[in-house]
Amino acid sequence: MTRIEELRNVPKDDLKEKIENYEYEGATVSVIHQSDGHFTIRAIFSVESNSDTNAPLWYSIAKRELSLDVKEIIGHKNNPRIVAYHDTVSLSANDDETPWCSSFVNYCVKEAGLEGTNSAAALSWINWGKELDQPTTGCIVVLKRPESGPTAGHVGFYVGKTNSEIYLLGGNQGNKVCIAPVNKNRVINYRWPKDLYSKKADINMTTANAISPSLTADKLVDNPKIKAMLDVLAFTEGTGNDYGKVVNGTVISAPYNPELVGRRNVSVTNFNQHPNILVQVNATIKSTAAGRYQFLKETWDELDMPNFQPRNQDIAAVKLMKKRGMIELLLADNLQDAVFRGAPEWASLPKDQTNRGYYGGQVARTIAAIEQKYTDVLTEILTAPLS
Repeated sequence: MTRIEELRNVPKDDLKEKIENYEYEGATVSVIHQSDGHFTIRAIFSVESNSDTNAPLWYSIAKRELSLDVKEIIGHKNNPRIVAYHDTVSLSANDDETPWCSSFVNYCVKEAGLEGTNSAAALSWINWGKELDQPTTGCIVVLKRPESGPTAGHVGFYVGKTNSEIYLLGGNQGNKVCIAPVNKNRVINYRWPKDLYSKKADINMTTANAISPSLTADKLVDNPKIKAMLDVLAFTEGTGNDYGKVVNGTVISAPYNPELVGRRNVSVTNFNQHPNILVQVNATIKSTAAGRYQFLKETWDELDMPNFQPRNQDIAAVKLMKKRGMIELLLADNLQDAVFRGAPEWASLPKDQTNRGYYGGQVARTIAAIEQKYTDVLTEILTAPLS
């Protein structure tokens, strides 16, 4: 099984570096000369290569930054992207000359919804998370720099290895974000978040709910993977971006909106509370499901939210995802099992590979359609311009 990436319109001066980056990741590379004088690079990855399709989110973010060709600007100007990396640490540097390898790693980790070290010092990562016995794609590598003294170091993300070297995706490597070889003798340790597991590193996840108590729903809601899953739920429930959507059917009771009784397929615009509209869905089913994630009135009351505003609906949905053990699986790139775990909560999710719903009254979306939607949304989130 292979995966193909194409990078088009590459200038001749950048060709060597781009080819090396792909080769460091274990790809077979071919180059096509375009009629306009530029080049197209085609990289073919095998499933055995160092490019891991199940790599963690922070590594995907680092690769996005790599594709942006981030480098220091010669002269008095500063690259705003590098300054943005510094904004994630306590140093508060506003230039691109202050050492920024740790700032880059902090940026990628925090963009993935995790806590970094908040420090611009590379060696601040020595005790972060947990130590791995063996490296795995995307793990954090802490290195020493003996030529610069005992307090100096470097940090980046693991890409691959040879007999004597590892390949590191990092910032401030030759004054830019790039993949570069590093002697294995410089490695201090390999680090991984405490709250996630790595199959390659053989770190066992004892329970799908084993996430840090500090990762509350109001923090998790902004994680790109969780945001993508929220969009998937809206997709499967058929609500789109309508936070006032009431389940389809005929309204038979609406204490806050009596004018809606008798109407079909309605939405509300008042988000002070759950609308508590009872709908005759079909001959046998009545439901109070409402909102972007179709909360039943009794479920909403149990979540103890202050109102029905869109942001609170998002947070409430994440609470239910935590309750069902979906969060850890999503953060560990195990979408299928996360979806199956959520099936008892959302009838539109399949309960297993048969694509049947947990309950008989609603047709579930197929896992293939869900995977495609999730991938599309997550890609859009990760490639969105930095605000």
